[in-house]
Amino acid sequence: MRLKPSRAPRKVPPAGYRIRILLSRLDRLPKKDSDAAAKDAAQNPVAAAISVPLQNNTYYGVGPYRRAENELLIEPVVPIRLSKNWIVISRTIVPVVVVPRLSSTAGVDYGLSNIQPQFYLSPVHAGKFIWGIGPQLWLPTATDDKLGINKWGGGPTTWDCTEVDTGWAELLLTMNSRVLTTCMRI
Repeated sequence: MRLKPSRAPRKVPPAGYRIRILLSRLDRLPKKDSDAAAKDAAQNPVAAAISVPLQNNTYYGVGPYRRAENELLIEPVVPIRLSKNWIVISRTIVPVVVVPRLSSTAGVDYGLSNIQPQFYLSPVHAGKFIWGIGPQLWLPTATDDKLGINKWGGGPTTWDCTEVDTGWAELLLTMNSRVLTTCMRI
């Protein structure tokens, strides 16, 4: 009798929109005129400075041996000022994946999955509502077939951030990725 894996590794991006909602606490700056530039930078958390957030995802019960799959997302954010009023925010998702043994003859697979660069056009001077819109790409950079697919893709992506009166920020990130494939006629 052959065991079926309870969860196969993800090879294609999920169809449709992905939505991520994040809540974070904003540090309050003093309300002095000399701190106006620092206050503007603090109000726009993704455009204020270069940052390198790390996100780790662990999936349990993968494969017939019910092992854990691990995915570390390295997400550098780099703001690029276009003009006095506009900025492009580059956010590249670099996934480093470890997939457990899926059969008795296979070993553990680890390496890069598909890199996903995102570019957001956003206003520099933000109020309580901050937004960005742009493309997300899907690059064929997987180092193994079990870690991703080596096909091009992309789609639109948006984000908005709202500061609420209590000092918390609500961030909504939406993206829609499609993998480009070729059709063969027989």
